[in-house]
Formats: sequence, C-alpha cells, structure tokens
Amino acid sequence: MKNIISLVAYISAITTAFLCSIALYVTDYASLFFLPIAYFFAYQILKRLYRDNPRYRITISVILILLWVRMVFIPYYGTITGKYYISQSDSAELIQTAILLSIYECFIICGTIFIICKISLQKSLMSNQPILRGNRGIYRILIIIAALVFIFIGRHYNLLEFGIKSVEAGAEREGDIVDTRIILIRQIVSCGYLFLFFCLIEKYRKKYNLFHNRKYITYAIILAALMTCIIIGERRTAQVYIAFASCWLLIRTYPDSKQRIVTIIGSTAFTILTLMTVYKHFNAFLYDSYAEALQNAALKDGMSAGMIDAYFYGVDTIKTNLKYAQYANLSILNVLYDIARSIFGVHFIFKSEMLMTSQAYNSYLYQGTQLTGYLLSSSGYGYIHLGFLFAPIFTSMNICIMSFLETRMRICKSIEMCYILAYIYMRFAFGCLGSLPPLIGASTMFLFIKGLIFMTAKLFTKHNYVT
Repeated sequence: MKNIISLVAYISAITTAFLCSIALYVTDYASLFFLPIAYFFAYQILKRLYRDNPRYRITISVILILLWVRMVFIPYYGTITGKYYISQSDSAELIQTAILLSIYECFIICGTIFIICKISLQKSLMSNQPILRGNRGIYRILIIIAALVFIFIGRHYNLLEFGIKSVEAGAEREGDIVDTRIILIRQIVSCGYLFLFFCLIEKYRKKYNLFHNRKYITYAIILAALMTCIIIGERRTAQVYIAFASCWLLIRTYPDSKQRIVTIIGSTAFTILTLMTVYKHFNAFLYDSYAEALQNAALKDGMSAGMIDAYFYGVDTIKTNLKYAQYANLSILNVLYDIARSIFGVHFIFKSEMLMTSQAYNSYLYQGTQLTGYLLSSSGYGYIHLGFLFAPIFTSMNICIMSFLETRMRICKSIEMCYILAYIYMRFAFGCLGSLPPLIGASTMFLFIKGLIFMTAKLFTKHNYVT
C-alpha cells in the first residue's frame, strides 16, 4: 500500500509539472510547474522521516497530504479548468513571489520536521488503554442540565441536526451563529452529549475487558459514528475534527480493531461531509431535496479551482495575501495583539481595541463592508508582518504545536484528554497552512471549556482507578 501511495505521488507530481510547463508557458503562471517538482523532492525527504520517526507519523502524513493538494492537485485542476489562462499582468510579479514563497515554505516545513525528529530521540510508545478519570456523578449532573437546556430552550433554535441538514424550497442559508446566548446554549448542549459519549465508551470498555465480547467494540464504533452525525452549524471541518477524535479514542481503546474503526467512522464522516457540501455549495437549501439540488447544479459550483485554492491556501490565495501586504503597515506588535485576542479568556481584555489582521485583511478586500470571509495563509500572514525571509515562521510554529500534541495524545491516560487533545490536534492539522490566531482561538476555547469540566470532575474522583 505504501508503495502504491508513493507511486501515485511521484506520477501525479511529474504529470502536473509536464502539463503546467506545456499549457502555461505563455501565461503569468509559467513557473507554476516548479511547485510539483518541489513536492517531488519534499516527498522523498518526508517519506524517509516518516519511516524513521513513528512518533510523528500522523503529523508527517497530514503535511504530505496538504502539500500534495496545494502543490500538485490545485495546479493540475486549475490548469485543466482554465483558471490560469486569464492574463493578470498587473499581478504577474505577485504571482511569481507567491510561487517562490510556496516552494520556500515547503522546504522550511521539511527542515522543521527534520529538526523536531532529531531533537526528540524518544521512541513512540502508546500508554495503556485510556480510562475515564473524571467523577461520573459530576458528568451525570452535566448531562441532565444539558438535556434540560436542550429540551426547554435549545430545540426551539434548531441547534442540532442529525446526519443531514434540512432543506426547504426558497429557504436561506443558515450561516454562522453569532448570537452570544445561542452560542452559550450550544456549548452546554455539546458538552452534555460529549461527556455522555465518554461515559458510554468507558462502560463498553469495562464490559469488553470483563467478557471479551466483540459486540461491545461494535457498540462503541456505532456510538462514535453517531457522534460524527451530529451537526451543529454549517462548518464541515467540525465533523472532521469529531470523526478524527472519536476514531483516535477508539483506536487507543481497542487497538486490535483499528482497521474496522477507521473504515466505519471514516466512511460515515465522508458521507456527512458530502451531504454538507451539497447543502452549502450546491445550494440545497433552495430546493425541496438534495436530489433536486444536484440536478440543477454543475460540478464547478461545488468544486471550483478557486474554492479549493482558498481552502488549501494555494498560489492565488497567497497572491492575494501578498497584495494586501503592499497596502498594510503592520509589525510584530500586531501579531502579539492577534494572539492575545485569540486566547480564550484573555480575549475579553483586548476586545475591540483595534482590528485583528484577518479583520483588516477582509475589510480591505470588501472595502470596509465585511470583516470575515477570506482566509489568510500562514506564509501570507508571516509575509505581512515579517517579510519574505521569515514568512514561513508561523507554519513552523503550527507544525511544532502539532508535533507536541501528537506526542501527548499518544501517551495520555484518560478517555477525556485523549479525545480533547485529538480534537485540538486535528484543528491545527487541518489548518496548519493557515494563520495561527484562528487556530489558537478555536483550540483554547475547546480546551478551556471541556478541560475545565474534566478537571472539576477529576477533583471528585478517587485515585485508586479500576480498569
């Protein structure tokens, strides 16, 4: 299997380089073929590090996938769909800088991972089966409160949907929830069903250890799949985080059933993500059914080269970031402010003092009418504040955080922290090519709320654990 993956990586990189060099040689993107060539060499470096450092294999795998999408798939897809044939002579220099920065960042990533692997010589060792460390009584109180809040308040706001988002002809997109009261209710409800999930996983773990009946593994997998099916809002990435964290928790609990766990939870997540993509990008909310939405949509509506470029921080996204850098006058002090504003709890102190970089960036693009929407890449964020030479520093920081989280989630001994760390890890992993502050904001909020509940419950637990 590993040989097949390597073969696909090499062939796709060579094919894309050849295609770009032939099709784009008279366009502003003529040097785009250097991206897949750079990936070809980066893959060989990272493949060796993957083989020699099992402790960081998840991190290296994620990086290889994201770089492949950015440096191979996007150039290939953009070329065959005609995205790069449009002349943008006013942006030609920015395009070349963006391509050069992508290549530079790629090899800085390789260097960062190499240094991390060399510094950390300890072998990757999984700890024993994780167990529930918090007091079940505290969790029961939380679950009851969350259930009551949902029944009497939350259900009227239609906060939760299961498996598929509802559609209705002529409806409007739900969009992001910004009402503080609704966000609070959502947090209470989500904490309730998350810690219920932990309690049930512990129950099945004990049953399996006692009777060695594989039906308890099946129950745990079904429960994790159901967790993945709970939809709050439109953000598809949330389902990715939940699926990965649930998957990791079960693999740690039942390592002998790894393939089965990954297959079932992975296929469930893929199905949910597909349906949510149809809802969001094929405008299913305007029709009476998902089938009708697909009949009235084109593939380019859901998988345009520009959309993929934006989500995976391709050359055009970096180019736009660099264009803003010509206009902005920001420094390292803005970075410190962005980070302080992003840390959950601390952000109340700095609230609304001035615009964060991402807000200023969107205000510039939307001419002052909107503060959210477009994404900042990590290299673009670094370029804006520190210039070309130090542009990849935030990508390196993201990777260092990922590596730390991977080592911690491999050895953590509690069900609660095993899930929490895996969730935060995937948050950083999926966005490691994006700017640092949003990752800090989402992760610290999740860690603070869920971690505080866990630590409170742990205070009321005896230390003589029974496994």
